Amino acid sequence: MDWKNARRSANVSDRRGGGKAPLGILGTIIVIIGVIFGQDVGTMLGLVETGAQFVGQSNTQQVQNPTNDEQSDFIRVVLGANEDLWQAQFQKYGLKFRPAQLVLFSNRVQSACGAAGAEVGPFYCSADEKIYVDLNFINDMRRLGASNSNQVAGNFAMAYVIGHEYGHHISNLTGTLPKTHQAMAKAGTKSDKNALSVRLELQADCYAGVWAANLAKYKINLNEQDISAGLTAASAVGDDRIMKSAGYSDNKINPENFTHGSAQQRKEWFARGLQAREMTACDTFR
Repeated sequence: MDWKNARRSANVSDRRGGGKAPLGILGTIIVIIGVIFGQDVGTMLGLVETGAQFVGQSNTQQVQNPTNDEQSDFIRVVLGANEDLWQAQFQKYGLKFRPAQLVLFSNRVQSACGAAGAEVGPFYCSADEKIYVDLNFINDMRRLGASNSNQVAGNFAMAYVIGHEYGHHISNLTGTLPKTHQAMAKAGTKSDKNALSVRLELQADCYAGVWAANLAKYKINLNEQDISAGLTAASAVGDDRIMKSAGYSDNKINPENFTHGSAQQRKEWFARGLQAREMTACDTFR
C-alpha cells in the first residue's frame, strides 16, 4: 500500500501499554468459534465475562500518551480514509454521518459494551460508537493465513479489518445494526439468530470493499497484491475455514452454526463492494 501521503485521522485514542496477556482457554474458545472481528461485543458479553475468569487479568487498562510509531500512524491513515469515504457516501444519499472513534489497546480494554480481552479480536461497540483494536491481532491473522506478514504498517489485510469494523459503524448509523440486534434477540432458534448475524457481518465485508475501491481518491494507492491480500483475508476468516483450522472435521462444520459467513460468502461480498464502489450494493438483507 502507498499510504504515507494520505490524511491522518484525529479520532484515535492510544491506550496501549497494558502488557501481553496469555492466550489461555479463552483464546482457544475464540478460535473455535472464529477469531472474529466485527461482532458487536454487546452480543458477546457472556463470552467475554467468562473468558476474563480464565485470563485472570484486571479490568483496568493502563493508559499512556498517544505514540507516533509507524503502526499507529498507519491506523490513523486507514481511519481517515474511512471517514472521508463515508462522509461522501452519506452526503450523496442524504444521510447524516458522524465519525467513529478508534481505540488502540493492548491486553484488555473497558468499553461501553463491557470489558474485553485482546483474545476477542478487533470489535465495534455500538454503545459508544468506538472501534477497539489490539494490533497484535495481526499475528493471529498470519496464523490463519489471512496475512503473509505480521507487520501492521502498510498491511492491507489489517486495513481490511479496520474497514470491516467501520462497516459495522455504518450499519449502526443507517439503523441496520440495532434493528438486526433486536431481531436476533427475538429469534426463535439459534440458527435463526446466527443467520441474522451472518447478514450483518457480510454487510460489513461489503462496506469494506466499497471503502477499498475508493481509496485512490484519498491518496492511498493499492496494487494487485493489496487487492489479493484483501480477498485472501476475507476468505481466511470465514467460519468454515476457522473451524477447520481449529481441528473440526468437515462433517462437524454446520452452516447453521456460522455467525460471520463462509469463506466464499465473505470473499464474494467484499468483492461485490469492491466492484460496485457504492454502499447501495451492500444490502445483505434482501
